[in-house]
Amino acid sequence: MVETSNLDWLESVQLVFDYFCERTPRSYVETRETSLVWSYKYADPNFGRQQARDLLQHLWTGPISNAAVDVIQGAKSVEVRPVGVSKGAAIQRIVSMMGESGSSSLMVEEGGFMRSRVGAGGNNGAAGG
Repeated sequence: MVETSNLDWLESVQLVFDYFCERTPRSYVETRETSLVWSYKYADPNFGRQQARDLLQHLWTGPISNAAVDVIQGAKSVEVRPVGVSKGAAIQRIVSMMGESGSSSLMVEEGGFMRSRVGAGGNNGAAGG
């Protein structure tokens, strides 16, 4: 869980992303639980790359210059999220919580169904799985 005080940068980054959406046809902003993503996967590839460079420059000199955030440049996107927030960090927290509670099973979503995965030597309740 991320504290709201760590998300002070969110509104100003949203404004920059919205500005670049106006400048870049077929780009869009995706709002996630703890991050914002500007994507240009449907935009002209060359123009999108140039806009991404400009967007990064705007971010670094403005809204995130002193913020505790990570900027992840994807193949056709730019994501801004709080430092330490990632899928890997979430998995580490889950595994740590499982260890503290003495649990050896983990619920995993597969194809829309939740299945219990039991630790080494156990049976996961699924044939061939």
